[in-house]
Amino acid sequence: MPIGSEVRTEEIIQNAISAGKKVALPRIESEGIRFYQLHDNYLKEELLLGKFGVKEPPNIGRRVNKIDLLIVPGIGFDYQGSRIGYGRGYFDAYLRRRKVPFSMGLGYEFQLVPYDLPQSPSDQSIDGLSIESGLVSFKSRTKPYQSLSSY
Repeated sequence: MPIGSEVRTEEIIQNAISAGKKVALPRIESEGIRFYQLHDNYLKEELLLGKFGVKEPPNIGRRVNKIDLLIVPGIGFDYQGSRIGYGRGYFDAYLRRRKVPFSMGLGYEFQLVPYDLPQSPSDQSIDGLSIESGLVSFKSRTKPYQSLSSY
């Protein structure tokens, strides 16, 4: 769920659920980030205000261990797939521990910068970014920028 000026995801979530996709939201727990599947009527469910002011699902219900597409928050992205988030490292730790086929940021054009963002050894790159003009793929490291907007 978005915080601050992040891209609003409520409609994306509802459309995915309506299309029969399984959707899970993260919850910060003592062992790190865990994901819980939303029900079909998630808008009516009680999402709780989490530790950092982000709406989270309750820790009851269907815990998800396998994720095909991980949407990663960020406040800045570069053409190498690096990102800057809010500095807690929960998503980076999750990406290090788990094999996720595709990780994608959601952002605005102005958040994609033409220079390399500073990174620490624990930071994990994402595979793609969705912005207003289309999708940007970072998955092929031989070509740091490849627009997927024609797909």
